[in-house]
Amino acid sequence: MLDERARIKEKISELQAANRRLDFLIELATHPDTKRCPSSLDQAASHGRVLS
Repeated sequence: MLDERARIKEKISELQAANRRLDFLIELATHPDTKRCPSSLDQAASHGRVLS
């Protein structure tokens, strides 16, 4: 059961990271900002940076 819980927690973490990247891409697509372009999508999303 401990291994299964660890596997589930890891999957949750991966899904949350994917969700942050998607949120960022959706925000960028719906509100383009030519002044600020992230050098790394993963870096921008991991810091909770969302364009507004």
